[in-house]
Amino acid sequence: MRLDALAVAIVFILTLTLMIHQYYISIFWIKEHKLECWIRAEEILNMLLSGETFEEYVEVRLVSRHGMIQYAVNKLDYEPKAISYTYRLLSNSTLIYCKVYCKG
Repeated sequence: MRLDALAVAIVFILTLTLMIHQYYISIFWIKEHKLECWIRAEEILNMLLSGETFEEYVEVRLVSRHGMIQYAVNKLDYEPKAISYTYRLLSNSTLIYCKVYCKG
């Protein structure tokens, strides 16, 4: 067997192993952090619409036929573990976009 073919096979196996390992780490991170943050974003949007208070930093955009209004709720004085967003269509045909910076 030629040495260059053996080297190519070893590099291919190492690259494939590295890609599978990175994929596993990414999936684990998504399941642990992003999914929890998205669920928290849904909860915060419900709290925001009902007038309740919360601790996370949130950016809100209201998009309607008359234009867009953008504002922030609370201060970003922490390092977010994940950032997630959610949309909701209100009864008056206004789209509300809620971007949440989840605490770690």
